[in-house]
Amino acid sequence: MRRSGALLARAARLQIPSRRWLSASAGRRGGVPQQVFAAGVASAALAGFGIGVVGPALYPDEPHPHRSGNAAGEEGRHRMIVDSTLGEMERTYKLITALAHGGTATVWRAIERSTGCVVAIKVVNKALVNVSTISREIDAMERCSGAPNVAGLLAVYDVDGDDINPDGEWRLVMELADGGELLEWVLRHPLYTEKVASALMKQAVQAIQHLHRCGIMHRDVKPENLVLSSTSGDACLKLVDFGAAASFERGTVDGKAGTWTYWAPEQAKRQAHDQAVDIWALGVVLFILLSGRHPFQRIVDGGLDDKSTLEAIVKGHFCFDDDEWSNVSASARDLVQRLLVYDPRQRLTADQILDHPWIRGDEVPEQPLAWWSNTRTTYQRLMAKLAFW
Repeated sequence: MRRSGALLARAARLQIPSRRWLSASAGRRGGVPQQVFAAGVASAALAGFGIGVVGPALYPDEPHPHRSGNAAGEEGRHRMIVDSTLGEMERTYKLITALAHGGTATVWRAIERSTGCVVAIKVVNKALVNVSTISREIDAMERCSGAPNVAGLLAVYDVDGDDINPDGEWRLVMELADGGELLEWVLRHPLYTEKVASALMKQAVQAIQHLHRCGIMHRDVKPENLVLSSTSGDACLKLVDFGAAASFERGTVDGKAGTWTYWAPEQAKRQAHDQAVDIWALGVVLFILLSGRHPFQRIVDGGLDDKSTLEAIVKGHFCFDDDEWSNVSASARDLVQRLLVYDPRQRLTADQILDHPWIRGDEVPEQPLAWWSNTRTTYQRLMAKLAFW
């Protein structure tokens, strides 16, 4: 019987990040799917370097929805939403494997029965997310669909409740990108260099560039929301999960949203913010891609300390002192410093990032990054143990 990635991490004496392991289907299917285990094991391997998601992603602040399928009423209901029943859903799509699980939703690999097309379906509990919130997510995805580096939205269903789930659920049918999360893909890659990191980062920036041109800020950019279209070496990177997305066309917005370990200082201080928060989050992702470490997470008494981490984010202080930066180029460090800028007005825009020499690939080193070899060895060892469970 397979065990959780957390157990394997303990077996390897790794620091466990304070995050929930992705085990959405365990109760119903008798075990956690291999792909979900792989993502968990990747996180465990990286935990030894101080990387862990502390706390779940948050939907934008909303009045708590009433515990009724349509208690929030039809106000704000998106035109793309189609009414359905659980029976109709089961006749239309077959849920295969749970890919990810969060506080309000589970994402499934599924097959459309009539065509055999493989898709991703995000199942959202209506009791936790109201109609106006889901409509904003749908609107953001619809406005931004069509770009190569953004996962496309195919259909949306308002599913009636049943005896098991009287509240009902929303089902978002999306383009499937099943090459794994960004860091998982990196650890599987046969040779990970700055050149590879530059190519990956370029695609992430292109996704954000497209969103910002559409007047949308994502507000939850992180490695878990950057997935690969396939496991091949030339896979396309795609941005997913628009649950925290918001329009900035009328200016800044308030409220908590996203994963707080990737918040910009203005978000951590509960201040109004705009699309510049996505640039900061890209800086955190880039820091991780280059060093295998999170720039702001702090370890106290052997564990990841939330309070110290939040204080570090608010101050915006980071450094390149760790050994993992020993063979990282000056150009890459320069880009990190231009993204993780305390003043949001001074951060680069997506257009400016794409014009940076490191993103353009100008003289980017091609030797393996220092952190990758050791972490990949740990990942492979944990996956080998997993094969025996």
